Amino acid sequence: MKNSKTCAGAALLAAAAAAGYLVWENGALELSEFTCESPKIPAGFDGFKIALISDLHARSFGKNNSRLLALLKKAKPDIIALTGDIFDRHTERGERAALAFIEGAAKISPCFFVSGNHEAKLSRAVYKGYMDALKGEGVRILDNERAILKRGGDEISLLGLADFKMDPRSYGRDIQVSTDMRLSRLSRPGEGFQILLTHRPEQLEVYSRCGMDLVLAGHTHGGQWRLPLIGAVFIPNQGFFPAISDGKYRLEDTAMIVSRGLGASNIRFRAFNRPQVALVSLKRGTE
Repeated sequence: MKNSKTCAGAALLAAAAAAGYLVWENGALELSEFTCESPKIPAGFDGFKIALISDLHARSFGKNNSRLLALLKKAKPDIIALTGDIFDRHTERGERAALAFIEGAAKISPCFFVSGNHEAKLSRAVYKGYMDALKGEGVRILDNERAILKRGGDEISLLGLADFKMDPRSYGRDIQVSTDMRLSRLSRPGEGFQILLTHRPEQLEVYSRCGMDLVLAGHTHGGQWRLPLIGAVFIPNQGFFPAISDGKYRLEDTAMIVSRGLGASNIRFRAFNRPQVALVSLKRGTE
């Protein structure tokens, strides 16, 4: 009987410790550093740093997102890439937190934004209000657009894809066809290093075919719920034990970095999956 009570007590303590850890890690920001090395990176962009922010879902880390902004400021990125779902289709949840983050981030480094599936689900009026707010802070909206970054006399291209659900035609709701058609119009293969900002990483084959050198994406939440030593269990559009969840991937000459993101959708909890900011450094050389 005594042994039974001891085991039960130990089990309760272990459960309490596990619960405490999960609560802690949901707010414990993590900075993950990646390097993209390529001979196509011009000398002026050797060491150029990009902070990848994805899937905030209007969440707040400290008052007015102070902890997230402090982490970004310390990382000293040259630009900040916002790859969708910064806002949340449940507009009553944390609108001010998202806007406070944008206001603070724009004061740290130039920001570039592409929409995600949650922005695509907003009403036109709400979406326009958010985009006007971003533009008011100097954020460049790169939905299906191309920008040229200049540094030390050198240039690289920064391309952006809106989530395919933003397009009312949606090409028969075929994400691959939609992605291919829009990206083919933007891409300039052979005209220098090309970086793509996109919400969805599962179209890596299309990105590679269209000549992208580096792709920065989110959407997966790293699976949102992960298992130790195994990783992501399920991701929409990919299913169980997905091939692409987070980290660095490569297909032929295209490198892709996928952020686990910062927030959560539907079930507002992450398991064994700390909220992440990815810091990507460009390096001139061979890989």
